[in-house]
Amino acid sequence: DWELFALNARSELLAFAQHRAGKQPPSECTALFCASSACLGQNWDWDSRMDSLPVLLKLPRRGDTPRILTMTEPGILAKVGFNDQGVGVCLNFLAGPP
Repeated sequence: DWELFALNARSELLAFAQHRAGKQPPSECTALFCASSACLGQNWDWDSRMDSLPVLLKLPRRGDTPRILTMTEPGILAKVGFNDQGVGVCLNFLAGPP
């Protein structure tokens, strides 16, 4: 469905629309990793009116799959997080030419 694609690509679509309107896309998230302490971090610089939308999902282990903790938004299966095997996923929005 195009609606699901649009929801999951909302940052890219909004940035493209702002670029076409001659506006600078907003800066968004920043991720960091400190190898010496194995610390992974992510902030969420989205519109403050959306502050109540994110949720933390704890997905339990099923068979051989790891447990997962993810911060996500309505309609998006998973966004940023990590599993109990030490694999973490963050994201950064990097604006570039359309």
